[in-house]
Amino acid sequence: MGLFDFKKKKSPVTTQQPQAAKIETNSFGEHYDRLTPDGELPFGWISRNKDFVNQIEGEYSYFLNMWIEARKKSPEELYPALKSFVLYLEDVEKLCKSKGECFDFWFHEIIAPKDYIQKRKGELEELIANFDQLESNYNKRNDLNSNLDDYIIKMLIASPGVLQSEFIKNFDPLVQNDVREKLYFMEKSGNLER
Repeated sequence: MGLFDFKKKKSPVTTQQPQAAKIETNSFGEHYDRLTPDGELPFGWISRNKDFVNQIEGEYSYFLNMWIEARKKSPEELYPALKSFVLYLEDVEKLCKSKGECFDFWFHEIIAPKDYIQKRKGELEELIANFDQLESNYNKRNDLNSNLDDYIIKMLIASPGVLQSEFIKNFDPLVQNDVREKLYFMEKSGNLER
């Protein structure tokens, strides 16, 4: 005991046992950490976890939109967007599973069903396996599209009255959807009659 220790207040000795964590329930008596007997989220669970829910939904939207925008771009641009999306989904799935059955249920019901993640992973594997061919097709399609409008007009002038189904066959399969789209807009603008 030091010289000045006698002035210090001694903390009282407690004999109380630490209290167990209080299990929180909603007004129906449903536990917030368990699914209801019907296998649903307890009433008010989403409101109670709104900060987490809003954060995940915002991040999910970001990665989803990046992937959707990249789908019409080159495989070189699609790959990082799809890979990031898949990694994000896997990470959030693990996080939600670690937080309990309600979080896991919410993730698979609202954000991504289990087969959804598997489909994206399959697309990523297919992209990796066929990357060179897909890149080649993308470049070829861009080359064909560079003069497609002029070629369509020349072909229409050369074969008046042709059916669209027959007309489309004159084009490379890589641009047939592009031709259909261009014909549709030509009709809508009044430059073409069906």
